[in-house]
Amino acid sequence: MVYNQFTITKVKRTFGILTQENIQFFADIPPAEPAKYIQEFLKESIPLAVAIRNAQTFSWVDCCQLDR
Repeated sequence: MVYNQFTITKVKRTFGILTQENIQFFADIPPAEPAKYIQEFLKESIPLAVAIRNAQTFSWVDCCQLDR
């Protein structure tokens, strides 16, 4: 398959792949409270990461699921 003609739909059809979406693997696990030292680290680090304003720091903030 030529790269510029590559689509997930074509791959699924060609190889007979079935996908399941919206599966909740961890639905039964309650959220955990982060340790105090992690909360303090994030409280101090997030403003700096946002002030730097580059793609790497934004991806780090997004990874932590925090608002910019």
